[in-house]
Amino acid sequence: MEQCPFCMREVPNGATVCSGCQAEKGYTQAQGTVYGRGRTIAFGVVLPGAIAILFLWWWIGIRVPGVHWPLYVAAFFFIPVVLSVWRLAKGPVWYR
Repeated sequence: MEQCPFCMREVPNGATVCSGCQAEKGYTQAQGTVYGRGRTIAFGVVLPGAIAILFLWWWIGIRVPGVHWPLYVAAFFFIPVVLSVWRLAKGPVWYR
């Protein structure tokens, strides 16, 4: 058994919702929705990583001197990848 950090009620191991305060356990949270491991991988690693790789591939293909904005866009899309991998490595936490 573990303890909910918000209401201090005992929560069974493996539970993702506290029966006392309805806090949810997950890896990331966006706009009030708590995401589990699968959605964090899909929307935090795979999707932005693929977009970043496409922009890098396109930027390498055009090779126009002075055109660097695709590189900046790719770097911007790698930010959620790094944060999501860090969040996945750290493990699930409670959100309310």
